[in-house]
Amino acid sequence: MNPAPGTADPTLQLACWLLIAILVVAAIGFSRLQNRLGMIGGEIALPKLAWLMLAIFMWLGLPLLLALDARSPHYLRWLFGFTFVSMAVRGIIELWMLYGPKNWSPAYGIAHDLFCMLGMGACWLLAWQAGEVAQAPLLAVHGVVSTLLFVPEIWFA
Repeated sequence: MNPAPGTADPTLQLACWLLIAILVVAAIGFSRLQNRLGMIGGEIALPKLAWLMLAIFMWLGLPLLLALDARSPHYLRWLFGFTFVSMAVRGIIELWMLYGPKNWSPAYGIAHDLFCMLGMGACWLLAWQAGEVAQAPLLAVHGVVSTLLFVPEIWFA
């Protein structure tokens, strides 16, 4: 029998730890490339690198795991699925714009952040109306925190 939503699931815990390990290795590799090869954007400071890894974890890795977790309530799965798909598409487009035609603008990022906040907020409201917030309060709080992380993201842009 699978654990209830919000309880410890060894498979999900292992996946999270593996994701963190991959992000640490990727952060080290990315910072070395960025700081030694003089890529677009110049050297990356440790706080900005930490923010980037947190954003990847909170908006790509963890949402994918939670959206695929059958124990997560329906609309909260939508919230995390929406987050993952939206941020994955953004990542692909922004990387292409940054390293291809070099035509990225902060306005694109800010517009997408606002779009994500609205979409995630709508999913959260659907979850609340369906009683899923009471059913899985930790996931619901995580959804709110993930949504609010777009506020500093807008500021950084």
